[in-house]
Amino acid sequence: TKIDANNKVLRDVKAILNKFTPQTYDKLQKKLEALEIDRFERLEGMISILFSKAVDEPPFRVLCAKLCKQFQKKQVTVPDEDGKPVIYYFRQILLTRCQKEFETDYRQEIEYEKRKAEVEAITDEKINKEEAEKLEDDLLKVKRRKLGNI
Repeated sequence: TKIDANNKVLRDVKAILNKFTPQTYDKLQKKLEALEIDRFERLEGMISILFSKAVDEPPFRVLCAKLCKQFQKKQVTVPDEDGKPVIYYFRQILLTRCQKEFETDYRQEIEYEKRKAEVEAITDEKINKEEAEKLEDDLLKVKRRKLGNI
């Protein structure tokens, strides 16, 4: 089925990206190009996997950026409601994803301020300390993802 085929392609994308190193870049980049990224769901899924790798794994940011540059003109054509073809570009989908992530990070920073006030209001010292540490860990994750997004 179409969903199984999409999942297989995305599993292949993940498997290839998990083997990425500067030494294997050229060979694995060709393998990525050879995959059938011919549907919107596949292109969007590939971008999601690539984006997560870049944001969550700092050592791979440069390689992921290089791949994004390589694939920026990759496109898929999807019919709209009237059956007219609409072209979606890798670059367009990636930029939309980055913008959404940036807006989410901003909302999480606002949420941090609310949670900080709630933690400061906790009178039990042990619970306050635990919650403050958890809050700081969450903020660090948001900042790391934000940096990766930039």
